[in-house]
Amino acid sequence: MPINHKKYLLLFGLTLMISACKENSTLINDTQTPVLNLVHDIQPNSFENERQISDIKDDEDNKDVSSNKTEQLIQVNSQKFIFNGPLSLQEIEKDLVKNQFKIFTLDVTADGIDDLVISRINDTSGNLNLHQGDELYILIGDKSGKYKLSLSTSNHTDDGGFFLSNIIPRSNGKGFILSTYFSSRGYPFKDYYFIGNNNQWQIKEVVIKGYLGEDQFYCHHPQSYVVNSSSSALSEDSMSDEDISIECPYPSTKFRVKADTAEILDENFKSRFPPNYYIKGDAIETFDQNEDWVKVSYKNGTKFGWIDKRDLTPVSD
Repeated sequence: MPINHKKYLLLFGLTLMISACKENSTLINDTQTPVLNLVHDIQPNSFENERQISDIKDDEDNKDVSSNKTEQLIQVNSQKFIFNGPLSLQEIEKDLVKNQFKIFTLDVTADGIDDLVISRINDTSGNLNLHQGDELYILIGDKSGKYKLSLSTSNHTDDGGFFLSNIIPRSNGKGFILSTYFSSRGYPFKDYYFIGNNNQWQIKEVVIKGYLGEDQFYCHHPQSYVVNSSSSALSEDSMSDEDISIECPYPSTKFRVKADTAEILDENFKSRFPPNYYIKGDAIETFDQNEDWVKVSYKNGTKFGWIDKRDLTPVSD
């Protein structure tokens, strides 16, 4: 039977097109891997970027998107991140909304590897100090420089109440101290002492310090408060001014060095180069302190730094 060349060529061409479509489909599915997804309430005047809004519209128009894309938008009204990790610091920074979050790099597991604590911060543009949210994320680092989410919770701030002041390391490297201040006056300060073990987090201490009249007070409250994504606000016993004046005296501001050396870390709790030390027997006076650290000035007030309280002994004022 004679071969119909036209029909043969047509069938061959269709076969090639179908094969190419399958190959391209495989490539698209293999490369569509979202990294860090920030999802917020989308309001008409929202400051969310155009890419996020476009993603939401595309999802409405295309119901058959990949499973990863569905995960990206599954919590679109929950104002939370979805971390598809482990992630590098560069990947995390790329998707964080600018001027809304701050990344604190510190070792919270005492393994010598940097971890990340990411907190929502206030909008301070235009001489304002507007509360933007209370999200707090703890990500544990590994030797490859990747970070994996360990906890998503609250930073214990609120609109018109307490604002974030700082997040600093614990002196033993296990956990961190989250410090807040009362928004209208700048004090009192309220410090939360976080510790973690195998992704289980607790607040073990709360310290409230400030002024009562012209006198300073320092209230230390031991806790065993389990922290997770659904934790309610930490309940605290109210105290009268009279109770505070009696039960919350400010600790001694004078110390003596009991270790062979007491290193003076810089403002970021890092060693100086060359290192600065006090030596055993030296008397020092501090102008700020918490449960783990004392802050000192030296060299005629030209330098400031932090010393581990475990290297010191308090001396009565």
